[in-house]
Amino acid sequence: MIQSDLLDRNETALYLRVALRTIDRMRSLRTGPPVTRVGKKIFYRLSSLENWLTSQTDEMPRDKAATARPAPAPQRSSSRRTNRGGRHYTSFSQRLDFFFSPRDSQPAVHARRH
Repeated sequence: MIQSDLLDRNETALYLRVALRTIDRMRSLRTGPPVTRVGKKIFYRLSSLENWLTSQTDEMPRDKAATARPAPAPQRSSSRRTNRGGRHYTSFSQRLDFFFSPRDSQPAVHARRH
């Protein structure tokens, strides 16, 4: 049996522990490991994968607390909502009362065009 240094995309996905779609996306964006073409088939050399993985390694800072971002302030969830006029309402019936209550002493008259 011939042992090869070449891995197809399925074996590469298993080796990198990513989805096949990720391998395809990295190849199309040219952000992944270098490929080797044999005819129309695409292979990845095991040595190229290891070198690419080494180049992708980020060094973690020794003291995480020194570089950690402060936690975001908790968002207050308000049960009161406002409409465009800035008036508060808390229920659907209050919203209906606001929109359908008479604002003027005279009702609005809309002229129809014929």
